[in-house]
Amino acid sequence: MSRIVLVLCVTLCAGVSSAQIEVGAGSTLDLGNGTLDSGCVDLSVSGLMSVSQGALSGVRSLSIQTVGRLAANSGTLAWSGDWADAGQFDAGTSSASWVDRCGAPVSTFSAAEAFHALSLQSAQGREIRFANGKTITVGQSFTATGVPALPLRIRSTVAGGAAFLAIAPTATQSVSAVDVADNHASPRPIAPGPAANYQSIKGTNSDGWFEVASAQIPALSGAVLALVAAALAFTALLRLAKGAS
Repeated sequence: MSRIVLVLCVTLCAGVSSAQIEVGAGSTLDLGNGTLDSGCVDLSVSGLMSVSQGALSGVRSLSIQTVGRLAANSGTLAWSGDWADAGQFDAGTSSASWVDRCGAPVSTFSAAEAFHALSLQSAQGREIRFANGKTITVGQSFTATGVPALPLRIRSTVAGGAAFLAIAPTATQSVSAVDVADNHASPRPIAPGPAANYQSIKGTNSDGWFEVASAQIPALSGAVLALVAAALAFTALLRLAKGAS
């Protein structure tokens, strides 16, 4: 039933400037354990869409309207273009993936969002821009991978500004071949150590990414400091006495 409704909607929407799948206000669509491949058209949710245990893929840009709700449940969803959320996204225990399939060279997150598992993958050197001043949180696993010759670029929607990625303390992370600037990993670092270890590039304004821990100098107690000061003073006196003799 879900597949039939969606095919009809794409057909009816094909006369507008760009075809899209639309879950209208007041309507409900549940994928159950089925699979929906949208065929590289946009998805707009003004009603209730539940992924349930199913798989939603082939979405170009995804937008949740003011009265819309997308419940990812324990399913999987993959999109390639922009992500906009003016309504409600419930991550559940789902896995969300931004992939190359049908996206433009640059894609944008225009809202703060919370994901259970988030994967950003590109073998084409594409760029993903997170909303300036907004935070994307990830609870279970975070993946960001490009290829060494064409690293995945992570940026803010405002050059020189900063977006934020907050990875939960217990979340796993896998990072390879990324170029990061104008994005802060906070409070937990992402990909600790030199960027070269990850075949990656640490750009400007990228606090928390590829951080190298500085060597810690042990703190000296007051008594030790007093002894050091006395030794220096005694050395100075010896030099003065030697000069006077």
